[in-house]
Amino acid sequence: MIFFKINSTEALHRTSLPGKTAGAVTVFSLIITLMIPQLHAAQEEQAPVAARKKIGVSGGVFYGGGFLGGEIEYLFFPHIAPTLGIGSMGYNGGLNFHLHDSVDSHYLNLGFVDMGFEPEKSVQIAELSANIRFKSHIEASVGGGWVFHQGEEFDRVYRSITGKKISTFILTYSFGYYWTF
Repeated sequence: MIFFKINSTEALHRTSLPGKTAGAVTVFSLIITLMIPQLHAAQEEQAPVAARKKIGVSGGVFYGGGFLGGEIEYLFFPHIAPTLGIGSMGYNGGLNFHLHDSVDSHYLNLGFVDMGFEPEKSVQIAELSANIRFKSHIEASVGGGWVFHQGEEFDRVYRSITGKKISTFILTYSFGYYWTF
């Protein structure tokens, strides 16, 4: 066996994420960890699933890659529904993993969001969110996103407004209304 000593501060500095990014990852992980039991508990407050519904249409604030937008999903496989959306500033797509075999149920979304239709003016985000659907047909989500691309024009405008660079990890959320068929 070979033993060696590494300066723990130096190793930590080389392997850890920058301070703000590490904080964002920690907050995002905590939100998702706390949301999963809430999704299961809130499922009992939801309208009973009488029949398996396969089509879901949602609309509201921060849907489809824009301030206002809409999405559609279709339950192709048990518990799994691909989704597509379009909004005032972009588009999105992904997979919804439903807790029950119907689009009436709460779900986790793994998706892609492109805010902006032109590459130099857009930001692209990989997103994981927890979505709650209530019996009143109101839907809300909270999650996190990883910004993996931002166009030069988007970066310039964002910096001129905020005075700083966009974070690698961001909080994502939406609120709206849904219908199922």
